[in-house]
Amino acid sequence: MQTQLKETSRVKTSDLYYGAYLLARGGRIDVVETALDGSKKVFFQVSCPMIQKLTQEYLSGEATVNIRQLKSSLKHLKDIIYSA
Repeated sequence: MQTQLKETSRVKTSDLYYGAYLLARGGRIDVVETALDGSKKVFFQVSCPMIQKLTQEYLSGEATVNIRQLKSSLKHLKDIIYSA
């Protein structure tokens, strides 16, 4: 997982499931970037309340989320990727 934690309650990640988890827990996409090295990798900059707590829960495997919200968030991120 390639993720950069920032102190300002934002993360930049290419991890689709992590991004979807944050969106499902109240996050929002601030910026979408594509990799400049030609790898077709997409990065999402997501801001979210309680991001440090949610990140720890995700990384430790203790994350809980409404599955419908997660599915919707995942679909939204995939739509962004395919249109990028």
